[in-house]
Amino acid sequence: GDPWETAFRSAFRVSAFSLEGEWLNWVRDQTGGWPPRTKLLNDNDWQSWVTHGGGRWSLEEGNLVAHSNGEYNYFIRNFSPMGDYRLQMEIRIADGAGGIILCNNASGTYPYRYLIDFTEGYLGVRSSGEGSHLKPIEGISLPPLGKEEWARVTVEQLGTTLRVTVNGKILLEQNEMREPVTSLLGLYVHRGNLQARNAVLLRGKPPAAR
Repeated sequence: GDPWETAFRSAFRVSAFSLEGEWLNWVRDQTGGWPPRTKLLNDNDWQSWVTHGGGRWSLEEGNLVAHSNGEYNYFIRNFSPMGDYRLQMEIRIADGAGGIILCNNASGTYPYRYLIDFTEGYLGVRSSGEGSHLKPIEGISLPPLGKEEWARVTVEQLGTTLRVTVNGKILLEQNEMREPVTSLLGLYVHRGNLQARNAVLLRGKPPAAR
């Protein structure tokens, strides 16, 4: 694990991630619905994200701004395992490709389980499936976005169901996830520029309909 987590476990003989998970479960039980919102990609949580593959990642006027170095560049953050959550953000791709990463660190297969792609104005979703590479999920696409258009993205995972909504339209609803746990979220950019804003994470089950 990360050095800080190893040091925490050595000092307190318990995992910081397990403590966070227990606390989140308590909050969920007390509120009976979504726990309080956690805003992401801001001054408060910036240091919790790490880069892989280089590129330039910065926070400018509340927006995440990424410039690729020509390769695949990643900006990721680990979380305590989440079985139910909702991730919301707005994304804009000026050139090249980019998107959202969903992952389970303990999967033992290809690390990025799902990639929600924004490529040359088009949208798509890829899954690692059983192998060690990503492949397109057939039958999902949307009309092209304008080059400077912000896309409103919502990713929901409830039990074994994964739902991706873009600009109010369901892009994907998959009901048979092999590993219904997510412990890593991220963004990637490739040969282009990406911006993201208004990122919010909500953990726990939504309130039951009344």
